Amino acid sequence: MSSSIIASFELAKERLVNLLKEINQLEIKSPEPRDPRQWQQFWSSFNAAVHKQAIPEIQKLNYLYSCLKGKALQAISGYDIAPENYEVIRKLLNEKYGDHSIVTTLLYNELQSIKRNEREWIGTIENIERVLRQLEALGESLEHSNIEILIESKLPLWILNKIYKHKKKDMPWSILKLRNFLTSLVNVNEQIKNCQHSLTQLNIKSTTTKQEQKQRYNPGGTSALSTIKDNQNTSKTTTTKRRPCVFCNQDHWDSDCVNYTTLNARLSRLKVLKKCTICLRDSHKGQNCNVKKQCFYCKSLHNSALCNKRNSLSLNNTMSQRNEEHERIGPSKRKDCSTSLYNSTLTTRSKQTKETLLLCKEIKVFNPSQPQLQQNALALFDIGSQLSFISKKLLRQLKLTETETQIMRIAPFV
Repeated sequence: MSSSIIASFELAKERLVNLLKEINQLEIKSPEPRDPRQWQQFWSSFNAAVHKQAIPEIQKLNYLYSCLKGKALQAISGYDIAPENYEVIRKLLNEKYGDHSIVTTLLYNELQSIKRNEREWIGTIENIERVLRQLEALGESLEHSNIEILIESKLPLWILNKIYKHKKKDMPWSILKLRNFLTSLVNVNEQIKNCQHSLTQLNIKSTTTKQEQKQRYNPGGTSALSTIKDNQNTSKTTTTKRRPCVFCNQDHWDSDCVNYTTLNARLSRLKVLKKCTICLRDSHKGQNCNVKKQCFYCKSLHNSALCNKRNSLSLNNTMSQRNEEHERIGPSKRKDCSTSLYNSTLTTRSKQTKETLLLCKEIKVFNPSQPQLQQNALALFDIGSQLSFISKKLLRQLKLTETETQIMRIAPFV
């Protein structure tokens, strides 16, 4: 019998020690007596963590002393730290700083000070609901017209319009129904924002994937699709810069130089620059060059930029092609050749001026933050586009806010 009592005592002692360790590890912030709401937070935390625990009252009193400071500590400094004084000190502190009427007055003042904000209306509704919940916890009755008028004075006109329409369908009306309606409005708006964010992320991901595929399979091509440039994530494509013209140092091929067009002019320029007449470099002369270059135009062993037969070859090729065309057409149709070409040109031009039908539809768009702002707009559906665009005029009409600026490069098909 005695052994079981000792075992129970040891077990209770161990539990008490562990409980005291847990209490000592708790961080209950010291209250500021001048702020009644802060005192209420402290008092609730202390009651849950210490007062309601099965520990000696002397331990509770010691912990209460350790949490107090300033005027609150001075108010109980004359009492001895003894178990019989614990309830006396609790009652004194609760009477001095735990007056619910003061907290209630502060909450009503806070509700009155909330300002209407057309843009940040969600934050306004959340602040109103936060204050009302605290008043409910203090036992305040909120079902009276003054509270309803006060709440409505903080809301934008477009929300009031929705409230009055809903009120007619749901009579009798109450503060609880009003709060539930506002909470539902906030939740719907959050769902719309989350949906838009998901679609935006999906479009960006699709744009990045298509750009990677384009660079993989057609690194030198161009695209009519718009791309987003991300300064942090997109690496700059390194391209090899072409050597400028050896004769005039401008950006074109040596053989296409318009400043030095004749063979003699180019040879004289190379002589001035002291460059080789075969490889066009300046480390040696032509007779010492080991480079064997074949001309692109006449296939002889010299540099293409120094080909004297280039113009004559081009003229001969043009004439031979024209003669072959005449022979293919035949003598009876040669007279109509120029007329046919002229008519073909006119036909092509007339086809170019022909109107093109586009996939369009008139739709109604609205500002998600202010749904009452609506406009009819003509939408162009482009199945190849990766982004959506609107005009600046429509942006102003819907009073949309620019949240981010990006640089986009748009290139046509060539």
